[in-house]
Amino acid sequence: MTETPKPRFSARQSRSSFFSAMSVYGLAGLLFSLDQLSKWLVLKHLPFGQPHVILEPWLYFTHVHNIGAAFSILEGQKFWLSAIALGVAGWIIWHERHLKNRHPIHLAALSFILAGALGNLSDRLRMGHVVDFIDLHNRSGNIWPIFNVADICINVGVALLILYFWRYPESQEERSIPHSEASIKHT
Repeated sequence: MTETPKPRFSARQSRSSFFSAMSVYGLAGLLFSLDQLSKWLVLKHLPFGQPHVILEPWLYFTHVHNIGAAFSILEGQKFWLSAIALGVAGWIIWHERHLKNRHPIHLAALSFILAGALGNLSDRLRMGHVVDFIDLHNRSGNIWPIFNVADICINVGVALLILYFWRYPESQEERSIPHSEASIKHT
């Protein structure tokens, strides 16, 4: 007589995993939509290259196109930048499905990074460049490269990941143990 295999997760764990996954993808979808809406408004209403004062002298909206990544690195490398964004998005989806600990900070971090990666990927695939428009200044001029909502999402997500791993280092230790060793250790 063969023994019936035990389910990997209980019904309660499955429901919890389902709702946390939906929160990850729901937040990512909301942030992605905000990014795309902001870029659509820029394309529709802001002339290319002309700064529009929002909060003098600190904040301007200036419609520009970026064919590179942050600080215009890898300029003109659409294929590689797209492949990296797709790889990051794929890893986040895979990682979220395999998480044991579903901490809200960790899940939010994944949502922000996923939204940012897909937001800029969407621009690259549709237009061949990324639309940037948030332009920070001080009294002497531009103080930072022009960026967009997707870039903010990526940075907030990375900051949340750093906070999570700094604040909860034990969760990192649990994940670094291979699954077969973890089951032996906990028996």
